[in-house]
Amino acid sequence: LVLSWSNEEAARYIETYKSYESKDASTIQGKKHNNASNMDYLEQASNVFTAVRSVNKTDVHTLLDQFGSVRDVVCSSVEEMSLCPGLGEKKVRRLWEAFRKPFSSLASKKRKRDRVMEAMKRQKEQEEEAETEEKREDCERDVAANDGGGDNNSEEEDNGDEVEKKET
Repeated sequence: LVLSWSNEEAARYIETYKSYESKDASTIQGKKHNNASNMDYLEQASNVFTAVRSVNKTDVHTLLDQFGSVRDVVCSSVEEMSLCPGLGEKKVRRLWEAFRKPFSSLASKKRKRDRVMEAMKRQKEQEEEAETEEKREDCERDVAANDGGGDNNSEEEDNGDEVEKKET
């Protein structure tokens, strides 16, 4: 007796039975997977996604049915993932954060160092701009002070020239 959903499925069962008819039973029994290269795609995807807290195999099937591949799931947005039935806000947030979390602490430390260096660079530039602005304002005050005093000096010089001319 063969139970199947369609004639094609029944035909596949019969073909498989015929191909293993003369073989030893150990060839039909399932093999234990020793490494990831032997596991099928669904098992690998399941191992990846279930590493995230509260994600189960049913969620993995839902995500793969919705998006089609692990790559599409990883590249999806929070809004797209939240449309999947059975995935709550916390699961979606945890998955999304897991996909964007750095793999090593070295990469994380490097990014943090780069951000700190960038902030220090911006702060230095702002200090230099403030110093430049202060120097410009000081220079403008000096020029204004010299211009005011310069007019009086030039008049005194003119008066001095007139005095010399009268004396001669």
